[in-house]
Amino acid sequence: MRPRAPGDAVRPFQNGLYKLSAFLIACVLWAAAQGVRSVEESLDVPISIAELPADVVVVDQSAREVNVRVSARSPSSVAFRLDARTTKQVAVRVDLAGEPDPGFRVRAVRAVPAQVTLEGASGELKKIQELSTDRVDVSGLSASEARPARLIIAANNVWRADGTTPVRVEIDIEAAEQSEPQPAAQPAQDL
Repeated sequence: MRPRAPGDAVRPFQNGLYKLSAFLIACVLWAAAQGVRSVEESLDVPISIAELPADVVVVDQSAREVNVRVSARSPSSVAFRLDARTTKQVAVRVDLAGEPDPGFRVRAVRAVPAQVTLEGASGELKKIQELSTDRVDVSGLSASEARPARLIIAANNVWRADGTTPVRVEIDIEAAEQSEPQPAAQPAQDL
């Protein structure tokens, strides 16, 4: 190709076939690139511990899921704290509230069963001496009755080994003893 002289005219369609071919190749490459996804794919994967011995409980773990990417993973490590799994029997305490009808009183309250078996992390079980029920309101009662009540387990990694059924609270109501009126004092008599 010879250099252009100052008086030569500009010819935009010169070598048109080359220019058209280059344009078409660029369009094809652009269209192909639009269908290509990012090389880095990201996915959150939940962590589950398989084949954990029956006498061990996971007490703490630093992450519940891991973000996995083709080029990296985050966090790069996960820490677990394990504790021995054990059982313990504890007493059930009924949490009463309110007052029965006037003229009546609560004679006795029983939880059935009176003790339950807990299972879980031994470190947490050592802290538990008894379990309390949800509040049982005796307001307005004038006769004995039984009610279901849920147990409150305020510890992590501890559960009832004997199921999750509520305990039965038996409330014995009796008539309040009425004090007999004292006779009026007799005036002293002169003899």
